[in-house]
Amino acid sequence: MRCYWFLGLLLVMMASCRSEPDRFRQQFDSEFSLKYKDALHMKVTSIGCAFEVQEAIRTARKNAALHLRSVLGNQRHATRFREVSRFEKDGQICVEMEVESKKP
Repeated sequence: MRCYWFLGLLLVMMASCRSEPDRFRQQFDSEFSLKYKDALHMKVTSIGCAFEVQEAIRTARKNAALHLRSVLGNQRHATRFREVSRFEKDGQICVEMEVESKKP
């Protein structure tokens, strides 16, 4: 009988120690769009969301650069970032960012 009491207490403690919901974290957008011209000239558009504008911009740039790197691999290239749009989603500020790669 004592074992059930201990397991119940353990379940209550585990439920109370859960982390905050995902809405308090930065959001990583796993989807992106790709415009392809040739081997090193392409544009990738991605979205990043956060509660602060600067953090949303940083996250969007990071997401776009990561997606571009996943397409190009280890090829050397120059990049140029451009903010496409800003909007609000689920109480967070979202920024759509486009990164363009060119030959160095």
